[in-house]
Amino acid sequence: MGSWRWLVLAGIILVFGSVTTIFNIRSTDTAVRTSLLSRGETVAAGIHSDELVSLSGSQADLVAGDYKKIKQSMINIRAKNPDARFVYLMGFRDSKLFFYADSEATTSKDYSAPGDLYKDASEFKVKNALAGIPFVEGPYTDVWGTWISGYAPVFDDENGQKKLLATVGIDVSASALEEQIFYAAAFPISTTFFIELFLLLYYRWHKRQIAYRDTIAIEKEKLRTILENLSVGVALSSVPDGKPVMINQKGIALLGRGMNPNTTTANISEIYALSKPDGTPYPQEENPLVIAIKEGKTVTKDDVVVTKPDKTKIFIRGTSSPIKNRAGEMVSVVSVFEDITREKEIDRMKSEFISIASHQLRTPLTAMKWFSQILLSGKAGVLEGKQKEYIHDISTSNQRMIDLVNSLLDISRIESGRIMVDPAPTDLSTLVNDVIADVKIKMDEKKQKLTLSIPQDLEKISIDPKLIRQVYMNFLTNAIKYTPEEGRITINIEKRETDILSKVTDTGYGIPAKDKDRVFQKFYRGENILKVTSDGTGLGLYLVKAIIEVSGGTLGFESTEGKGTTFWFTLPLTGSEAKKGEVSLSGEKTNLE
Repeated sequence: MGSWRWLVLAGIILVFGSVTTIFNIRSTDTAVRTSLLSRGETVAAGIHSDELVSLSGSQADLVAGDYKKIKQSMINIRAKNPDARFVYLMGFRDSKLFFYADSEATTSKDYSAPGDLYKDASEFKVKNALAGIPFVEGPYTDVWGTWISGYAPVFDDENGQKKLLATVGIDVSASALEEQIFYAAAFPISTTFFIELFLLLYYRWHKRQIAYRDTIAIEKEKLRTILENLSVGVALSSVPDGKPVMINQKGIALLGRGMNPNTTTANISEIYALSKPDGTPYPQEENPLVIAIKEGKTVTKDDVVVTKPDKTKIFIRGTSSPIKNRAGEMVSVVSVFEDITREKEIDRMKSEFISIASHQLRTPLTAMKWFSQILLSGKAGVLEGKQKEYIHDISTSNQRMIDLVNSLLDISRIESGRIMVDPAPTDLSTLVNDVIADVKIKMDEKKQKLTLSIPQDLEKISIDPKLIRQVYMNFLTNAIKYTPEEGRITINIEKRETDILSKVTDTGYGIPAKDKDRVFQKFYRGENILKVTSDGTGLGLYLVKAIIEVSGGTLGFESTEGKGTTFWFTLPLTGSEAKKGEVSLSGEKTNLE
């Protein structure tokens, strides 16, 4: 509604309120005057003319019985009319008004004795009283105050003819009339005021709502434009069923399908033809949307393959995040997904290149290792002090290169899916003690204290001992390397309801808070560690993560910079599943198909 319409409406309400106020004031005034006339006529009708005729209109009447009757009558009438201040009976003498009797006690300062003239009587009062007509006067002011008065004549019906004998007067305080008029006017005035106020507030609220809706519409259009022009797919899903609410055009193009109203968290993989890289259907419980709805956290997966209706396949990286209201309640989930097929292809080519390059490097590096060992052994002649030192440095650097090449090969094998898992019943106590024995010399050199806690009744678990040994070896060598001399290292293994938890804790340098998200990434090394030692490839924890995941476990860590770190991992009591492959991490060929 336009502003001018609001003004017209406000004007109509104001006029209506004004008319109502005037009407109420006039109605109240008329009602008071009518009431006074009615009561005066009633009083006049109750006065007997024979009683009045017997009075002389002088103080001699004070002892007359008829005077006393009329006086008591005035008092009774006043008592019955609380709003009446004076009730009195007036006679006429020489065109002037005098008092026959009033309702006041003889001791009152307002008492008028029989025969006293009404000196302040107005011409209007005298004229109408002498005319013998009922009338109302006021508001007017006399010596007794400001009043509104009603008058009614008293007649003597003698021989069928009416003879004017007196006039009855009833005085009501003008303030009483003003009070009644005030209350009569107050309701329409206050009602009009509040209606106008409400209208003003509603108008302002309405304008804000319109502005708010316009803003929302503009923002929605901006958001729609942004969503439709993004290079990634965006979808909005309801909770808890996971039904699609919205999907942008890029999302439709990536999935090869639009919104399907039958989609739920129980069938999303089937409807959108989602699978693992190996071609197996993507488990519903691993879908990022399902996890986000179930656990209320942001989840990212990059191992999802979409098969479009035309049978083309693409890799997508999907991230699902819960949307919550101010109360913290989840109201929907937004999913963002993008085509990473090219990234996967580049990773595959990179892995193949690393694998080929590493294989090519191993042969000359191995030859260098053998020749270095021959030279150091003295079989090719005795080396002098500096010569031996130089050859030793060459041998050490060569070994680092071999370790780096082996790590790169292991990464290539894991990423290409060629790594095998060969579970066997394994005693973790024996496995861990073997690892400790291999690194004991290093610990002794740094005077570090090791504490080992393993349950004596811990049963064997079906795992690949070579893979898990590498996990313990990596965690323990890192703890030794990054813990200062005389530090403490603790290995704790405990059996839980569904898994076995292993922890390796040190009192070392710790991991900076800003780097914690990168710990399991390839080539990561903490800035604080680089200041201490440059030795290391940054590939060990990446390999450990891959080993634990392929073994069916989980891993994580807790760390405080400057105080130490605890790395932990779990292995299911049911053991690891066997996985066919071509090579193990040691590079040995297998006979598994």
